[in-house]
Amino acid sequence: MEVVQENIAVRTFWRYLLAKGVY
Repeated sequence: MEVVQENIAVRTFWRYLLAKGVY
């Protein structure tokens, strides 16, 4: 489950960057 949680954290991080318009 730790891997899944880490994956979610990464997705959230990318969503944050995409929200700012940074790729």
